[in-house]
Amino acid sequence: MHAKVIEVQIRPGKMKGTIDLFRATFGASSTQERGLFSAQLLTDSGTGRVLMLLVWENASDLTAMEARGYFQALIARFEPVLAAPAHTGHYEVSVLPQPGGFARDPDYTEAWRLYSGAPGGTKDTLSTTFAKLYDS
Repeated sequence: MHAKVIEVQIRPGKMKGTIDLFRATFGASSTQERGLFSAQLLTDSGTGRVLMLLVWENASDLTAMEARGYFQALIARFEPVLAAPAHTGHYEVSVLPQPGGFARDPDYTEAWRLYSGAPGGTKDTLSTTFAKLYDS
């Protein structure tokens, strides 16, 4: 898995609007982005710093989104609340939470069981796994 991290500085008094915009951007429609596994927002209200963590199933899906201008369009969407230009980075995801560890969400536990090939599971891709969970 691969992650795109977008670090931004938010204007004073705009944190709630930033959180609301992120929720609206990565609601149910985000599952339609090819290979997007998760979208998380990390905030520091005291400093106004925000990290957007977008995890992709593989590097090729992330690279394809970069080529389409996806991340530039995403940053532009947040432009009204930004106090400074965004900084981005591309990382490999080295550790994922596993059931029984610090992930307790039942849907995530079931997804991991299906994905990891645990007893009763299969070696499906994450997209297929989540489709099985949420489209049924």
